[in-house]
Amino acid sequence: MAFTVYDTIRARAHAVLAAADQPVTSVDLAALLGTTAQQAARALRQLEAEGTATRTRAGLSQFGRIPDQWTTASPGPQSRR
Repeated sequence: MAFTVYDTIRARAHAVLAAADQPVTSVDLAALLGTTAQQAARALRQLEAEGTATRTRAGLSQFGRIPDQWTTASPGPQSRR
């Protein structure tokens, strides 16, 4: 399988999570990576599926949905070969 731009976003997303001193939302991650919230969310879901990121569902408040919080769960994304 060929290396894609998405693989770069996914790897950078993991690096940001690993360096963060507190949980990150997908919108925060998008701003830090200079990408869209949709691409950041996709990268986070893939990292979660790989077991390298952990999502904490934040739930609802009286004002609406609270964004999920993300942290790193292990050393890094697995190689995609």
